[in-house]
Amino acid sequence: MAHAILEPWSQGFMQRALLELALVGVVGAALGCWVLFYELSYGAESLAHALFPGLVIAALLGVPLLLGGAIGVLIAAIGVALIGRMREIDRDTGVAVVVTGLFGLGVLLALAPATPPGLSGLLFGDVLGVSDSDLVATAALAVPGAVALRLVHRQLLVVGFDRSSARALGGKPLLADLALLALLAVTIVIGVQA
Repeated sequence: MAHAILEPWSQGFMQRALLELALVGVVGAALGCWVLFYELSYGAESLAHALFPGLVIAALLGVPLLLGGAIGVLIAAIGVALIGRMREIDRDTGVAVVVTGLFGLGVLLALAPATPPGLSGLLFGDVLGVSDSDLVATAALAVPGAVALRLVHRQLLVVGFDRSSARALGGKPLLADLALLALLAVTIVIGVQA
């Protein structure tokens, strides 16, 4: 019985998948606390779809997909942060407009005849197909992401607890929002590796 349970873990692809999930889990868990505290659950879930146009453009230009996805999701994060500051528009409405617009752009771009087949499969991934280079890329994003989260901890704390008085305590609400969304974007890109 123990052999049946332990034998799959002797395979390299299972070990790589576990390490990939551990890296994503550590960064995601630390960031997840702030996502809930800042009430960004909808935005966090939606930003994952915003990387699609970046993936399509990268595929069409022949550049690394990770780079295209990263640029796409960072643009979306900046758009969400800026629209979220508008008092006339609810934050969730702003997220919906930005993400739906970007995802729609990605779908339109994917209709181009030069688009490689199977590009839509990138939206779902394959954690059992993680390679050693994918693990290196994930670690190269996860470690600086965790360090950056630690560096902006005070800003996130000051702004998160009392946004209206944050400036008096040295807080910068726009900086905290941009930092949190940028870190969220990086974490999404880390998850794309899986």
